[in-house]
Amino acid sequence: MTLALTITGGFQSRYLLRSGLLQQLQHHDLPILILSPNANEAYFRQEFNQPGLSLALLDQAQYQQYAASTLQKFLCTLRGYARYDIPSIRDLYEASRHKRPLFAPTGWVFDGCAWALNRSSWLQEQLIAWEARTFVPGFSQALLSQQQPKVLVSTSMGTNGWETDAYILREAQKLGITTVACILSWDNTTTKGLRGATPDYILAWTKQMKEELVTYHRIDPDRVTVTGIAHFDYYFQPVTQNRQDFLSAQGLDPERRTIFFATHQPVKYPYHDDLIQILGEAMQNDLFSQPVQVVVRLHPNFFYYWTPQQVEQFRNLCRSYPHMHLNEPEILSSQLKLDMATTEMPQLHHWLTHSDVMLNIFSTMTIEACIHDLPVINIGFNGYAPVPISYRQDVNIDRRQVHNQRILQAGAAPVAEDSTHLIQLVNQYLDQPQLHHANRQFIAQQECEFLDGRSCER
Repeated sequence: MTLALTITGGFQSRYLLRSGLLQQLQHHDLPILILSPNANEAYFRQEFNQPGLSLALLDQAQYQQYAASTLQKFLCTLRGYARYDIPSIRDLYEASRHKRPLFAPTGWVFDGCAWALNRSSWLQEQLIAWEARTFVPGFSQALLSQQQPKVLVSTSMGTNGWETDAYILREAQKLGITTVACILSWDNTTTKGLRGATPDYILAWTKQMKEELVTYHRIDPDRVTVTGIAHFDYYFQPVTQNRQDFLSAQGLDPERRTIFFATHQPVKYPYHDDLIQILGEAMQNDLFSQPVQVVVRLHPNFFYYWTPQQVEQFRNLCRSYPHMHLNEPEILSSQLKLDMATTEMPQLHHWLTHSDVMLNIFSTMTIEACIHDLPVINIGFNGYAPVPISYRQDVNIDRRQVHNQRILQAGAAPVAEDSTHLIQLVNQYLDQPQLHHANRQFIAQQECEFLDGRSCER
């Protein structure tokens, strides 16, 4: 029985190929077909040139061109906002409306369709079924017919933003191939709108995610299995270096307390320069209660959305402050968006183990900090900006999203409301590292479901 794994981005590659999941599948002696846009890249072929594995080129550009047609773009976006009764989607819907010309007729048509869909689950299901029958481009059908996999695995249900997954899932189902979706991230069931395909089976992180799949997406609960988070299994293994050795190897001072700043996607939060200035000046003016150093972890999307010149300017800003250090992910591919090296997760495990406080902007890094019992603070202000640059570039949209509200309600990650409050919270955790320990444990359990490092096995 051949198993096909579809890879449409670097985070998908991390989840399916570099988490330990691939090794678990190989233990069952299954022939595995990896469909990826960078199947011809030398590093990728070398890494996965293993017995039982075969690589095939996924022409993602064809799918993207197909999805860019006027009708497809309209339908995909409509599905993305059809459930604006969910607070997360309502905010994103309002953000999209702010970007439109005020009196655009197409906007009125879109709003009318979204209004109707939001009020009728029957209409929603009819739209999903009609798209699944009508829009099947067939770009991979010849390959799938030739390879004849029994099961095809994706990392989404083809929701808004992952149109390629929707098309491949539909193509596979048309050929009678069993389809499985491993949900990629904790917000995917509450922020991405209606599914573009209905996989035969779905793997969810937690009971909470399963409930969202059943409630919001009307998935049969018998088709959903709770497995935990595959790529977090690394975090339950012992680190290979102690604090002294690891920080010294990174060029840091083990005697200083370490503040780990996990940046956000720059297109959503364009205020990172302000935060660097706040932290740098706080160190220069001895505002922290103990000697500290700041490690700035660049979000992988810096290398996708920013030009090399912009990245270098940001590097220079960080380097201008003593005791501020950069940690940059190793991006491998020029063809697969944000494909990172296998070493990234183990290295991040060391950073989270050996840091003293994390600063974060409402991302999954909050969960990762809680797993490590690392005090974590969410940034709840837009730098020095008196008003957000745009409606979507307001951190309060992230704060209000359903998945982030669970964190805030648990009291596991306080929100810094301004620069003064941020310094106060950091000092609080530097002086009382065990503060909110129980809250972090609660979030780790709630958002991971399993804390045994065996999610790949499940």
